[in-house]
Amino acid sequence: MKAQGTLFMDEELEGLTGKDEMNLAEYPISLLSKKPIPGVNTIEYVDGAVSWRITGSAEYGLPLGGDQDVYVAIMESWKESGFKDRKIEIVSIFRLLKRVGMSTSKRDYDRFRVAVKRLAGVTIYAENAFYDSRGKKYDTVMGFHLFDDFRITTARGKGGNVGDAPRGYVRASEVLWTSVKRGYLKNLNLHFYAALSSPCVKRIYRFLDKKRYGAAFFRMNMFQFAKKMGLMAGSTRYYPSHVKKDLTPAFEELKGRGFLKSFRYETSATSGEENVICVFCEEEGREGHEEKALIMDILEFTGAEHSVPYYQKRIRELGINAATAIYHALSSAKAADREGGIKTSRDQYFIGVLKATSSEPCVTHPHNRGTYRFVD
Repeated sequence: MKAQGTLFMDEELEGLTGKDEMNLAEYPISLLSKKPIPGVNTIEYVDGAVSWRITGSAEYGLPLGGDQDVYVAIMESWKESGFKDRKIEIVSIFRLLKRVGMSTSKRDYDRFRVAVKRLAGVTIYAENAFYDSRGKKYDTVMGFHLFDDFRITTARGKGGNVGDAPRGYVRASEVLWTSVKRGYLKNLNLHFYAALSSPCVKRIYRFLDKKRYGAAFFRMNMFQFAKKMGLMAGSTRYYPSHVKKDLTPAFEELKGRGFLKSFRYETSATSGEENVICVFCEEEGREGHEEKALIMDILEFTGAEHSVPYYQKRIRELGINAATAIYHALSSAKAADREGGIKTSRDQYFIGVLKATSSEPCVTHPHNRGTYRFVD
């Protein structure tokens, strides 16, 4: 039996690795509440020259906490198709409903459709916030949508339930599609994510999981952290006790599930600001799990089992940048293959692209107030 609060069916999730676009893991894309907040149709995060502002449509408003799960499910469907096109085919509405913890009743089917409408209706304005992984820079000013259009059929099977027949698509915006093509993705442990109890802890997990790569701990101003999670949307007076009341249960859950070793709130002796400090657990076999997931994705394209030792070597050399470099190279190689531009083997072409692109230096966001300590 599926535990209450579980997003996906356990038997489907064991060992399943999803994908999360890293800009969307960094900044909020939804409220964390189950219901709309009266008078609030914008979430804003500002830190110096960095600004991220997401506004809901006039008709449907901002995405709600549960809509984050729909985004995760759409990304999983996209991954299953190999990220081959902007058009994300939803082969079975029935299957996707189950993957976001819903039944196939009319009520949950309607909830899913409204979630897609909210996600498609948002507009994001970013200044010095959206990372361009190819240009190795942050775009100064930009505005974009998550999805340009979608189509979902309304036919139902016997008894009024949604069956396997209904299907449709969601078309990613050019901005999101470009970032995905360039491999600016991170792995997402769907089994772990699905077991989390609330939109708040799921949002914090997606963010900290991005920060965890190669880091022993993460430190950030507590108020800025809460704003980046989307917790303080619409609030003008938010006291430290209120922030801690919202954050502490989520941190406790992540600690209890073995993701965090510890967490604490600490007042800076120099600035007087209160910081949150999260110490990550050393997850046994984490690197091996991620390495295996990357190699499986490479082999799906190249089929070159004899090159696995080389793939392993390059992934380990690239370290925390491995996923970005691998998916960037795979995207380029797949595009060349579709256009008939590969004159050697897929394996040789992919390795050539990887060598040519993965030697570029990485850039650190000059405005990021998070602190990291990298370990060998």
